[in-house]
Amino acid sequence: MNKELEILAPAGNLEIFKNNIDAGADAIYFGGEKFGARAYADNFSFEDAELGLKYAHLRGRKAYLTVNTLLKNVEIERELYDYIKTYYELGLDAVIVQDFGVFNFIKEAFPEISLHASTQMTIANKYGADYLQKCGADRIVTAREMSLDEIRDISQKTSVEIETFVHGALCYGYSGQCLMSSLIGGRSGNRGRCAQPCRLPYSLLDSDFKKINTRGEYLLSPKDLCGINHIAEMDEAGIYSLKIEGRMKKAGYAGGVVSMYRKYVDAYISGDLSQLSKADEQKLYSLGNRSGFTDSYFFRHNDSKMMASENSSFENTAKPEVILESKVTLNGTITAKIGDEIKFQISYVSPDNGEEVSVCVEGDIVQEAVNKALTKEQILEKAQKTGNTDFIFENINIHMDDNIFMPISRINDLRRRALEEVEKSILQSTRNEIKNSQDDVIQSIYVIEDKDCNRPENIAYVRDHQQMDAVMKSGVIDAIICDFNMVVYGDRKLLSSEEIVDNITRLKNAVKASDKELVIALPIVYRKRNESQMDIIVDSALQQDLWVLASSYDEIAFLEEKAFDKEKIILDSRLYTFSNIALKSFESKGYCNFTAPVELNKSELAHRINKNSYLCVYGRICMMVTANCQVNNSKGCTHIPELNYLQDRYKMRFPVRNVCGPCYNEIYNSKIYNIMSEAGAIENMGFGGLRLDFTIESYSETKKVLQEFENVFYKNKASNLSGDIYTKGHWKRGVE
Repeated sequence: MNKELEILAPAGNLEIFKNNIDAGADAIYFGGEKFGARAYADNFSFEDAELGLKYAHLRGRKAYLTVNTLLKNVEIERELYDYIKTYYELGLDAVIVQDFGVFNFIKEAFPEISLHASTQMTIANKYGADYLQKCGADRIVTAREMSLDEIRDISQKTSVEIETFVHGALCYGYSGQCLMSSLIGGRSGNRGRCAQPCRLPYSLLDSDFKKINTRGEYLLSPKDLCGINHIAEMDEAGIYSLKIEGRMKKAGYAGGVVSMYRKYVDAYISGDLSQLSKADEQKLYSLGNRSGFTDSYFFRHNDSKMMASENSSFENTAKPEVILESKVTLNGTITAKIGDEIKFQISYVSPDNGEEVSVCVEGDIVQEAVNKALTKEQILEKAQKTGNTDFIFENINIHMDDNIFMPISRINDLRRRALEEVEKSILQSTRNEIKNSQDDVIQSIYVIEDKDCNRPENIAYVRDHQQMDAVMKSGVIDAIICDFNMVVYGDRKLLSSEEIVDNITRLKNAVKASDKELVIALPIVYRKRNESQMDIIVDSALQQDLWVLASSYDEIAFLEEKAFDKEKIILDSRLYTFSNIALKSFESKGYCNFTAPVELNKSELAHRINKNSYLCVYGRICMMVTANCQVNNSKGCTHIPELNYLQDRYKMRFPVRNVCGPCYNEIYNSKIYNIMSEAGAIENMGFGGLRLDFTIESYSETKKVLQEFENVFYKNKASNLSGDIYTKGHWKRGVE
C-alpha cells in the first residue's frame, strides 16, 4: 500500500485554488496567462499565481503549472524563458509539458524544476514512459485510454512517477492526437482552444452512405469518469497521483469532488476503505456528471456503455458547499525575563516532508512592574491572535518572571514580526535560484548540428493495394509508406506471425521492383496489446533493411531498444516539431527525418528549419484517433477493417476507418487537404521531401492525383485539382 497517494486538483482561478487546498488536495495544477491547454478558463495572473503558490507552500502542498500546448518559434525563443522564470523563482514545484522542444528548453533553463510529461504526449506503454524519464521527466501523465494492467506494466518496468486521471470529463480521442476542432473551426486543442466538436450530434453511415442504427446521436461523447471505487486497484497498479479534471469547472464542483476523494483516500490509507456509500454517490452525481459515470478504460479496451450517446450535456444540481479555510499550525514559546529582551520563538513542521522551520524574534527589554503587573493570560491572549493571516497556534508556552511590565502594543508588534519572519522562512525554503540565462539555453540547443540523411525525396502513404499499384507506376515517387492494416491484414483477416513476415517480404519485393523504397507505417498509438506484432514487424524491417514511420514516443523508444537505424526512421507529424528547438531536441537524440506539423501556416513554415522534413501537400488529414470504436458501439466488433462515415448536422461526412490490429479508429476530415497550387512558395521553403497521403481514393483517383503532382512540381503546369472537396487547411490562417 502506498502511504503517499497524491490527490491532484484543478484550479481555474485563485478562489478555486484555495478552495481545493482547503478541501484536502495535496497538489493543484493551474494555468497561467499563456501556453495552457485550457485557454478559455479564467486562468491566473502572475499576482494571483504568486498568492496561490504562497497559500499552497505554507500548507505543505504543491503547485504545478500547465505549459501543455505546442509552442511556435517566436513563443519558445522570445517568451518562454521570462514566463517560466517568474514562477520558478517563486518555487513552482513542476511544469506539465506536451511539446518536446519546451520540455528540453525548461530542462536546460530551470534544472531544479520537476518536469511532468502531459497526457497530451500520448504515453501508452512502458517504452515511452521509460524514454521520457531518461530524457528528464519525473512524472508521466498516462493516456486516458490505458487500462490499470497497462499502467501496472509501466510501474513495474520503470521507476517514473505515474499520474492518472481519475475523475471528470473524458476526451473521445487520444489527447494530443486530436485535430478535429482545429480543422473544422480553427480552434486547436493543441493550443488550448478546443471547441469540443465531440459533444455534438452525429449520424453513423456505412460505406454506401446508408444510416446505421445507433443508441443515440452523441456518438463521440463519453460519460464522465469516476474512479473513486477503485482507489485500491489504482494504488496496486502503481499510480501515485490521482488527477481530477476540471479547470473549466466552478468552485463548488472541484471542492466537492476533492473532499470526497480525500475522504476515501484517507479511509484506504487507514485500512478502513469501503465502497462508495449511496449518499456519497448521490453527492458526486449532483456535483456534476454527463449521463452518469464510467470507470473509463481501467478494465476494458472498448465499450459502448462508456458513451453518453443520448445526452452529452453536463448536469450539475448541487448547491455550493462551504469549505472552511485551512490554517497553518504553529507552536510558540515566549520568554519574558526582567532586564532582557522579550523573545518569541515560533516553530513550524512541514506536513509535506516533516522538515522544521524555527524563528526567534526579540522585542523591547522587559521592565519590572511599578503598578499593575502583566499577567500570563494577557500575554497569551495577544500572542495567539493571528487574525487574517494564514496561521493558527496549536500551543504557546510562556516562560516569564513575576511582576513584569510591557505595553500591550509591543506584544502585538512582537507577534506580527514573528509571524512575518516564520512565513518568510517557510517560503524561502521553497524558492529556486536562476542558474542559466536565456541566451545560454538557446545557444546550447542551437549548437546541435543539423544532421544530413540520405532520404527518399518524395513519399506516398497508401492504405490499400489499389493505391499502391497506382503509386508504383509513378516516376516521381521514391518511397511508398504502407499502412499498418496492409501489413497485418490479408483477405479481411488478421495474419499470423509467419504470414506477417511473408506479407512484408511480398510488399518489399513489389515496391523494389518499381525502384522504390518500402516504409512500414507503425500504428499511430502503440499499446501493450500490440507488442508481439511490433516485435515481428520491426524485426522483419530490420532484417530486410526497410524504413519505418513512427508516430509516438512509445515507438521511437521501442525502435531504439531494437537498435533500429535512426536514419531510416521517419517521425510523423504527430511527433510535433512546431519550433526549431523541438526539431533540434529530436536531432540531439539522433533523429533526422521529420514531417512538418499540419497546424503551421505558410509564414510559420517558412521560418522553420525544413531541410530534414517532409511536407504533406495532399491527403485527408486524420483529425482524431480513438480507442473507442464506432463499429463495436453500433453492431459489435467484427475484427475486420471497414470504412464508415460520421455525418454532422450540416451533412458533412467524415470517413472513419477501424484499424483492427492495434484496435483504434481514425476519423478523417470531410475535405481533402491540397496545397499543390502553392508549389512556388513550397519550393522556396527548402523541404527535404514532399508527401502525399491516400486514404479512400480508388486506383483511378490515386493515379489522377499523382499525375497532378508530377505536372505541378516537375512540369511547371498549373494545378487542376479544385472544388469544394478540397481545403488548404491551415496554410493561410494557421492557429492562434
